[in-house]
Amino acid sequence: MTNILFVCSANVDRSVTAERMYKDRPQLEVKSAGVLWYATKMVDEALIQWADVVLCMEEFQKQMIMRDFTGLVAGKIIDYLDVDDDYERMSTELKEAIKEQMDAWLRENLNNRALNCFESGNPDEAEKRWKIALDIDPDNAICLYNYYMYLWKTARIDDMEAVHRFTFVTVKDMNH
Repeated sequence: MTNILFVCSANVDRSVTAERMYKDRPQLEVKSAGVLWYATKMVDEALIQWADVVLCMEEFQKQMIMRDFTGLVAGKIIDYLDVDDDYERMSTELKEAIKEQMDAWLRENLNNRALNCFESGNPDEAEKRWKIALDIDPDNAICLYNYYMYLWKTARIDDMEAVHRFTFVTVKDMNH
């Protein structure tokens, strides 16, 4: 189970929409908050402690969290999606922007950083990132493939199991 905190400025449109979009995923617990004083729900210590991942909509929000909660963010994944404050809550355009940025974030942040962690000798951090990515999107073929390759390279699955899993990923990928 992965706890994700979505953050925007006021917790009115973007973070609330992201929370609603991802709240029914079985391996996720999601909440939302804002960083500015007038937010409907402000980011606080309890939320930061609860979260495994903090995903802000803009870079300045990430910087505010890193500054205001310095002692609490160690070991957590804190990043931003780059979704501007140009949309209304639950609008099709906002949902598309969040989905597009989440897909890119999974590919570029979690998957690629997991690969870097693994290649630089930090397999535990790599596994953590792949598990979070697959909690968010269990059908992400790139993350599945790399995670299965990691399991095989670390002898956590044997050759036959690796072939079975790689075949499964290829079939799933071809059906999308």
